[in-house]
Amino acid sequence: MVEIEAIQSDRPAQAYLLVGEGATDAARRLVRRIICADGGPGCAKLDRGAHPDVRWVSRAKRLIGIDQIRALQEDAVYPPSEGSRKVYVISDAEDLSLEAANSLLRILEDPPPYLVFVLLARSLDLLPTIISRCQVVRLMPQTHAAIREGLLARGFTPEEIDYLLAATKGLPQLLERLPHDGFRPLEERARLRAQLEGLEDQGIVKLLAKAGNPLESREAALELVRRIPQRGSWEILSLAAALSKLDREVLGELLHEAVFWLHDLLVVSLSSEGRPGVELFNLDEEEALREAGRRQEPSRLMGLISLLERARAELEGNANLPLLLEAALLRMKGAQS
Repeated sequence: MVEIEAIQSDRPAQAYLLVGEGATDAARRLVRRIICADGGPGCAKLDRGAHPDVRWVSRAKRLIGIDQIRALQEDAVYPPSEGSRKVYVISDAEDLSLEAANSLLRILEDPPPYLVFVLLARSLDLLPTIISRCQVVRLMPQTHAAIREGLLARGFTPEEIDYLLAATKGLPQLLERLPHDGFRPLEERARLRAQLEGLEDQGIVKLLAKAGNPLESREAALELVRRIPQRGSWEILSLAAALSKLDREVLGELLHEAVFWLHDLLVVSLSSEGRPGVELFNLDEEEALREAGRRQEPSRLMGLISLLERARAELEGNANLPLLLEAALLRMKGAQS
């Protein structure tokens, strides 16, 4: 397995394929090695996402389309504006449409000498001809112990780390999006919860739409999930209509957070019946979960979890969002009332 830090920045391969958890963070480290290994002014531009020689491509909708790859082809003929390299990073490379994949293959077959591709993927579910033209870097999943060690190295206290792991579920792609300078997680949690208490449901939806980090997303989502059982049917329909205007990726994160919450309610409701316990995802909410879990019926929670998982899958298709959300929210209200 090739380590990112072992790649020679002055002689990079023409294309890398980073496979596994933490690919986005690994790609940032690799791009930094290639673009600004000398620590020059290009690093500041890179940190701001404004470097003219680095382009990130991700799904516009369900797939990465051929128009996105054609735009790279048109840009590739121009040499770097600064330094000696240009880097194109393609996230979710397994989500390239067939036309886009074939178009990308043509660039990979004969790229300009100054151009480096970095493809990110969860698995090797790509065209074999694309894989064969890349240097494959397999990323090993981090254990919770390794994640804790990394967070300790960033200066977080054990209590802050407990909260961060609860809020992000230890997912590398969420931990990568945490703020850096001057960020204190517990202070941010207190600020967010005070803000959320003063917002109507529609205000929380707006906060979800513009959330800038995983803590904002998680706290806003949980606040909505906790409010749903107390809402009337008309309020639920109004909320569903507002949520249906959000980006599907944001909706997917909201439903995912709801599934984690319901899982924890199921765990504490089963524990109250004397069954073996399972570790909670939302450990920082254990007291609230145990209070609410005593009133839950496990079979209804299991049915609701299955419904929300199906709803998340349907977000990837052409589902009618208002109807999908109305059904999901009304079931959430009924199952927890």
